[in-house]
Amino acid sequence: MASEVSGQFHLGTYGFAAVGIGGPITDRIDIEGKLFANSTVGNLGFEFLGMYDLEPGSFHQFSVGGGFNFDLLDPGDSQVSLLLPFELEVYPLASFRRLSLLIELAPQFYITEDQVVLRHLWGVRYYFKDPS
Repeated sequence: MASEVSGQFHLGTYGFAAVGIGGPITDRIDIEGKLFANSTVGNLGFEFLGMYDLEPGSFHQFSVGGGFNFDLLDPGDSQVSLLLPFELEVYPLASFRRLSLLIELAPQFYITEDQVVLRHLWGVRYYFKDPS
């Protein structure tokens, strides 16, 4: 059972904002790291998320989770924030579930500032092994 779970790593791109790689911890819990490279080199953002997969549908998957992000090259001076993402993943090709489209909404709570924003990402995810 553990060998089935360990082979389902995925690679995602989120519009022009970020690229992510992740994989499963259990059948329902995934982790993902994202690099936000849509800015100057000095402002590279990194994000780490843990996601819980809800009961899958025939062509979609909802997930909820938590995580944080910070400035990768200067973490001492960065705007560290906590995230509570909600994700919808849609499999447009029923016979090829390795490819999915996804939308993510996440309240982002900045720790160093008194600010909360609703962040959204959209993208494409590819699984190296069939996730079903």
